[in-house]
Amino acid sequence: MCPSGVVNRDYSDTSRVMNTVVNENVVVLDNNDVTIYKCPITGSDNLAGHRLFVTSQRVDLSAGQIMSSEQAEGILHTVGLVSHLGNV
Repeated sequence: MCPSGVVNRDYSDTSRVMNTVVNENVVVLDNNDVTIYKCPITGSDNLAGHRLFVTSQRVDLSAGQIMSSEQAEGILHTVGLVSHLGNV
């Protein structure tokens, strides 16, 4: 569990990447493959605290999975709904 829900990085631990364990439902997105844009959702109290994520490339995610990326500095987001739009 992360204190206050925030990942505490210890950059002095050079072996930290070798000690990272994620559950099978966690998808780590590679920054070299996709850019993630986070958009706030406004105008609905029912969606307070939710975010809309738009990606530069099609990403294979399903509702219930958890996504993370180096771009997000280790922050995890639960996927609620996936929609593929356009030709991507």
